[in-house]
Amino acid sequence: MAKKKLAKKKAPKKVVIPPDSKLPAIVAADPRNATLLHTITAGDIRSLNRLVTHYNYKPILNTVDVNGSTAIHIAAKKNDCTTLEAVLQYGTIDINAKEFRVIGGKGAVHIACYGGPLFMRLLELLLNNGANPNLKTDSTIGETPLHICCKFGFLEAGKLLMSHGATGTVLDNFGNNAAYWAYQNRQDQMTLSLDLPVAKAATADDLLALMKLKNPKFKIPALTKKKKGGKAPGKKKK
Repeated sequence: MAKKKLAKKKAPKKVVIPPDSKLPAIVAADPRNATLLHTITAGDIRSLNRLVTHYNYKPILNTVDVNGSTAIHIAAKKNDCTTLEAVLQYGTIDINAKEFRVIGGKGAVHIACYGGPLFMRLLELLLNNGANPNLKTDSTIGETPLHICCKFGFLEAGKLLMSHGATGTVLDNFGNNAAYWAYQNRQDQMTLSLDLPVAKAATADDLLALMKLKNPKFKIPALTKKKKGGKAPGKKKK
């Protein structure tokens, strides 16, 4: 009988960390990361405290997963205030850290604002511990927490942000302020109740200035005039 060919086992895919992660090589290679992140995801506070107190896990508390999410991001996504408080007490992680640009570059405060009314306690906890109310996402849009609230009409969250220093004059990467997004999404009560500045959208000159700021070599394309007769330039008669 002919011997059956053994199927080759596929090698497991390697996790690729995006180049903009700014993740120290020593942290990326630490085998303790998986244990730490699993403990935080599970909300196991007792185990977390034991790892930090007895097994010297404090130096790696600022580790991130493949999305660039810190322990604070993970707790925020779960709306887990208990775990968030446990993590914050060690004072190791930057509360304004952002995830990788490829997945939106959000800080925990942006995640809390997207959560709306159900995440109000989480948002307050973050702000009371130093989260920047004017933090812009590291994304194409570059929106602030107040921009997010104005888009969805989360009035109470907007008030909380304003009480912690949020300002309606901050512009996103396209030159739009918070009131602009309230107007675009028919959330008029946001503009009135928060006493926001008049809605501002970017003009053509503003957009050109933004383009030059992002790319100093950017030049306005020259206008080409069409030749009389409608013939495309460069073509010769046969």
